[in-house]
Amino acid sequence: MIGIWAAQYVKFRTVETRVSNADSVAIAELYLYDPDQNWVDLSSATATNPFGSNGDHAGADALDKVHTTKWLDFNKGDLIISLPSPYTAIQYCGMQLASDHNERDPVKFELLLSQDNVNWVMVYYNSDPAVITDFRSIMIERLPLSAQFKDFLFEPIAARDGNQEVQVAEFQLWDGATPPAEMDLAALGAQAVSWQNIGTSPAGEEPSKAIDGDVTTSWVEMDIQSSTGIHIRLTNPVHVSNWSWVTGSSLTSRDPLQWNFYGLYMETGSNNMMLLNLQDTDFDAPLSRETSVGMLSIAGMLELSTTTTTTSSTSSSDLDIQKQYINIKFENHHVIHIDDHIAHIGVRSLDVQFDIQKQHINIEFENHHVIHIDDIAHIGVRSLDVQFDIQKHHINIEFENHPVIHIDDHIAHIGVCSLDVQFVSPEFIIHHNVNTKFASNYDNSSPVINSNVHTHSNAYCIINVYDNFDTIFYINTRAARITVTAGDAASLPALSTRLAGDLEDSQLGAIQQFKSMDSSSNTTNSSQFAPEVYGTVLTVPHDHVGTPLYTSLLRAGPNETGAGSIQVSVGDSLVVVPTALFTSAVRPEYAVISVSDAQPGDEISEVLSASTRASGNVLATQPISIKLSIWERSINGTLNASINFTIPITQANATGDVTCVYWDEQQDRWSSQGVATLSVADGFVQCSTTHLSLFAAVVAAVVNTLVCSNAAGIFSVQGLQSLLEWHWAVRAPALVQWVTLLVGLVLLLAAKHMDLRHMERVDALDFSTSKFFDLLDPPERYFLGALHPTRRVASQLLKRSIGLGTGELNRLRQVSGVTGWHQQARSVLSHFSEQKLLFKLTMLYQVNCRWFSFATPSLKATCTQRCSVLLAKLYSGWAIMALFYDSTALAPGQPECAPPEALLDKLVRSAVVAWISAAFGSLPFVMLLAVVHLGGNRARSLRTNIFWSYMTLHTTLCALVVSIFLASVSPADEEKFLISSLTNLFTSVLVTPLLLTVLFGICLLSRQGDLGQMLQWPLSRRV
Repeated sequence: MIGIWAAQYVKFRTVETRVSNADSVAIAELYLYDPDQNWVDLSSATATNPFGSNGDHAGADALDKVHTTKWLDFNKGDLIISLPSPYTAIQYCGMQLASDHNERDPVKFELLLSQDNVNWVMVYYNSDPAVITDFRSIMIERLPLSAQFKDFLFEPIAARDGNQEVQVAEFQLWDGATPPAEMDLAALGAQAVSWQNIGTSPAGEEPSKAIDGDVTTSWVEMDIQSSTGIHIRLTNPVHVSNWSWVTGSSLTSRDPLQWNFYGLYMETGSNNMMLLNLQDTDFDAPLSRETSVGMLSIAGMLELSTTTTTTSSTSSSDLDIQKQYINIKFENHHVIHIDDHIAHIGVRSLDVQFDIQKQHINIEFENHHVIHIDDIAHIGVRSLDVQFDIQKHHINIEFENHPVIHIDDHIAHIGVCSLDVQFVSPEFIIHHNVNTKFASNYDNSSPVINSNVHTHSNAYCIINVYDNFDTIFYINTRAARITVTAGDAASLPALSTRLAGDLEDSQLGAIQQFKSMDSSSNTTNSSQFAPEVYGTVLTVPHDHVGTPLYTSLLRAGPNETGAGSIQVSVGDSLVVVPTALFTSAVRPEYAVISVSDAQPGDEISEVLSASTRASGNVLATQPISIKLSIWERSINGTLNASINFTIPITQANATGDVTCVYWDEQQDRWSSQGVATLSVADGFVQCSTTHLSLFAAVVAAVVNTLVCSNAAGIFSVQGLQSLLEWHWAVRAPALVQWVTLLVGLVLLLAAKHMDLRHMERVDALDFSTSKFFDLLDPPERYFLGALHPTRRVASQLLKRSIGLGTGELNRLRQVSGVTGWHQQARSVLSHFSEQKLLFKLTMLYQVNCRWFSFATPSLKATCTQRCSVLLAKLYSGWAIMALFYDSTALAPGQPECAPPEALLDKLVRSAVVAWISAAFGSLPFVMLLAVVHLGGNRARSLRTNIFWSYMTLHTTLCALVVSIFLASVSPADEEKFLISSLTNLFTSVLVTPLLLTVLFGICLLSRQGDLGQMLQWPLSRRV
């Protein structure tokens, strides 16, 4: 049984979202309906979201009747709506899902009502996620409300003859079906316990016996005064229409005669006890045992009544200015006169009900510009003629729940200049500003239909408009609304399918118009109105979710057949259609072509652009889709003649590297199969295709970065010959290179000297036994130790001084015990702790500067090897910089490689160059690792020889690349390169080490005491 509820507060509570771990819950609209299934006016209601996290999507957005807004809560809290006082009649609810992020949809939810914002009744519980279908454009409406509980409390007040003991064999509940059916409590997962665990039930007569389905067992409570009753809990909420209990098998004196029976909505801090049945006088309980006392009624909490009221039949109605909805029922009146009395009395909606026997209803509007008509669809009206006062120039009509309205030629002769029609239905058919302009057939000008359709429906909507020549224009749309997140490539199949459907629909309308023109040209009296027209006969604009579509009727005459093609202009694009495609013996001169003219920012443009960037390319043009039909037969597959089209380039600096492609729906990527690039000039690209699809032009950004490098000029005969011109070698950039090479040689000699000095120390530590290496710390322990800043500083200081860090010393102690190395390590750290701040900072700088790291003794690699790796890495960076330098004197033969100006091009180029630099600069380090770790001691000499051969070749090649670059470019570019190179070196030598020095210096200053105390071995030396 559906109840009619009188409430002032409504609470929407999310139980589960479509994806359980969604970050939030969101809905576009929440609807309430009165007993007549009309929308409850929520314009004066307020919505709050206590403890919610909404961002820019507050609770009020769920009441604004704007489907593009939404209420969102990252805390998934309650949405509470306060209605005007005193109470509002509510019998149904509904919702509209948010237009994006379907994972946030509340697929399981509760709706609760209250009159005081304290005690709540659950009136709807959705336990089936399938009810909330995953369609953005569908209203979930008119869900019936009924009280639902999953917790019940039976509180005995008095028993027969004043007995203090009470006994019940079974409790019974009935659902709201007609007739009511008894519920199987066991199947509903029922459990029974003493309320608040206060009870005195003997063993074997616990509360669970009252719901076990066996009337021979009973629940017994020994003391009514101390008991709080029995609590019955179900797994899910249920609607209960009646309840009862069964007498026990013995002792009639234990039968309860007075009681309270509650329904509970239990939540944190409140049990929301709703009294469902009160028995405050002695009940006439049967004396027979194991007998049901009969169905007991449930009180109607918050309910007004359980029957709806009907509007009386009348031929006129009094309009109360407080009413939000006015119902007018027409039975015997064919014409109703509605004047401006409605306009000024605040009526928000006018519901017109027509007698189902009427076939034709006429309504005249004189002084009322806006009329709201809903619920026509289900009452059998065959036709509605609307007559407007001839003085009105603009009439607005809103139709709700009526997807199709037929407006006939009464409009044509009464002087209405514009007709704005809004369709609002469960499919949200919204047509704004359908303006029709009829061109004269006396000349060759093409009639044009202008439409601005914002949202489409799932079914066809036909608007028939008649002109003076009885020419019918059909505008058909049949695409479902699709919500797309910017950059979401997963939506591409749906977008392309919708675009194809819209192109087909626009062609259907054009073909109907073409038929009309063709038939009129064959009549005897029409020649003066419709002379022969060839070429592009008619162009019909259309719309695809903001993307303009143009459908053109093509007719090949003698001139067009002789030229072999017909040109169709679409915005800034041009499509050349060969007449050979639509010349046949059946219809030798007719064709229909539809072309989309996507603009920057369009939905499909944004998604395709994001998908193209993800593949390492850049969309150079906006996408263009082409569909061609011969009469009513679509052309698919390979064309017998190529179609050429020219589209503007929207990506800056995209010239010689532009490629024409089409979107392969099977592979979800751009493909050039069947598409050829004819020319790129003057900001346009000309393409040719042998099939119809969605086309564009792309720039291979990654490949372009590699192709447009300076490699071709550097690794050439001209590049080598430029070295012979000695004057470049005495300029400042070249001198810096010579000085760097000289300093590198000095560092290598110094490193060799350090190797000889450290040899004895390293040999003493060269434990090649497996036992020493098996004791390495696990990676996670080493990593955690490295994260401790003080320990990291201590370990690096020890490596700088004695060649071993704290980790190696700990492993050495496990093998050999405490040695002199351990005592020396403690001495080094203690000495460091005693020094002044300037000395400490100097040591920290040496520790953090990689150019001092090669001087540290090592068990694995020599100082000379590590020094050579540093030098090779420096020259690797300089060489890569030279290869991809954005100079004004690029190598010959690459005039199309202009420096990038667009931000996206710069980002792609920078990412590619950084990746190449990192990979090439890592090669010397990889070689060093190979020397250290591969092959064992017997192959060490061979590996060392290979290492030095590679390092010599690598450094020489890098120096040669830098030299050729300096010899090839202008002095201005040399200076820029010099500044970039020195900046790179300056950063690695000073900036980065100083920042790390300051950071670790602060950590050391915050730790008082001797660093030597961090070492984990005793002071005494192992004997």
